Amino acid sequence: MFYRTSVICVIYLSLVHTIQPSGVQKVGTSIFSVLLPSDWYVQKDNQNDSIYTCNDHVGNCTPPVGGIPNPGKITIWILGNGGQVGKKRMKNLDELMKYLFETTRDPLSTANVPLKEADETQSVRCQVVRSKIGTLGIWSDVYGLEIDKKLIRVGVMYHEDPKTNDVVRRTTLDILSSITLLKDPIHKSGAKN
Repeated sequence: MFYRTSVICVIYLSLVHTIQPSGVQKVGTSIFSVLLPSDWYVQKDNQNDSIYTCNDHVGNCTPPVGGIPNPGKITIWILGNGGQVGKKRMKNLDELMKYLFETTRDPLSTANVPLKEADETQSVRCQVVRSKIGTLGIWSDVYGLEIDKKLIRVGVMYHEDPKTNDVVRRTTLDILSSITLLKDPIHKSGAKN
């Protein structure tokens, strides 16, 4: 019993330590920038204006085949072109969130999410569709952000743990609140609009 409690305690302390970073790093695409914990792994896809990040500095957050996060790990992806879903282009946040709610397997809730605006000159709205993946105890939250009528989608996955759920969600809100659109977005060729 002591061994099991110790392992759970170590995992909990490890998760809390990796969620509460010592600093931040600014990461950007041609459309947006975001502040992420400095000790988190970051992978950018400039072609698709997306960022993948997780709370392990070397990116060891999922099994080798990908998919759900390892216990104690959080995975986050941010899509700068969040209004594009397959071949369908969403017109606004309400349409995007309705589509996500209808296509999410077993959605538990949808809600408006109040955010602190990183750039007071930009109008920001945020909503979330929250679901759990089967009996695995994995939360899958998909956020839609509308910043000055530009849609950005953010997916967050993490293990159910009453001790850390609030910390994970606060960290997610801090990350979401830090997303800003570039004033002069850069075209893929490198030229500004």
